[in-house]
Amino acid sequence: MTTSDPNWTDTLQYTDDDHRYLWSYDTYIYSDGDTSDTIPAIIGMHSRNGGADGTSSYVEAVQNQDGSVDITVTDVTHPNGYTVTVQKGADGNDGAAEYIHYAYASDLTGNTGTWTTTYDPTMDTKYIGMYKDTNTADSTTFTDYNWSRIKGEDGADGIGISEVIEYYLASASNTGITHETSGW
Repeated sequence: MTTSDPNWTDTLQYTDDDHRYLWSYDTYIYSDGDTSDTIPAIIGMHSRNGGADGTSSYVEAVQNQDGSVDITVTDVTHPNGYTVTVQKGADGNDGAAEYIHYAYASDLTGNTGTWTTTYDPTMDTKYIGMYKDTNTADSTTFTDYNWSRIKGEDGADGIGISEVIEYYLASASNTGITHETSGW
């Protein structure tokens, strides 16, 4: 089944005992007419018996080192509710407060009049400088700052997102859902 199937909808669906899992994905429509879809994900689920008798469900999402995410949906019994434990680590050393300083420049010469520590919207700002130290006052020494270009030459108009369509699916399944799954 494809995302054009009539069961997929851009209207929020509700879960029930037969369709416990609420899935969603987005379609990005770009200004040039191209489209792309996000990966479907569970965004909610229906609890059997409304949580009666301490029976409830939970969703666990774990991000792996490779950036992928494992999602586990489990029915569990918690007669006493959930317990959260916070473990305090060892105390660290007292540190001095650090301050981040910014400066703005039209070029990298460091000449008077080409840079300032106060943003000036009338200045042709092409560079931003930054450094940190334990002083509250900004440095007046140009070379104290690490400079990066923030404004390049004018380029061609880009392609932006002109519309996002969010789709929903209430399903009995908690795995194997793709864009092609029936019901979106």
